[in-house]
Amino acid sequence: MSAVVTDPSQEGVRVRQLDPASPALTRAVAVLGASRRESNLGRRVLDALTRSGFKGLIYPVNPATADLGGVRCCCAATPGSCLRP
Repeated sequence: MSAVVTDPSQEGVRVRQLDPASPALTRAVAVLGASRRESNLGRRVLDALTRSGFKGLIYPVNPATADLGGVRCCCAATPGSCLRP
């Protein structure tokens, strides 16, 4: 899989594969609003990315927790915010 597109819908979050020749190759994704609550949209996007086998870097943003589903969280959506003491 080279890149993903998320489409929040009433049925949940779907992740679909893009054509590898597409210029929109995604190397990293920040998931703003990722939460410990599994029903949260940000968490559903994070879970869909990890389940899909996304090969890029995933940066869930949640200043209240160190990791979600085994993925290390960032404190904010700014450079260097993923470095926790």
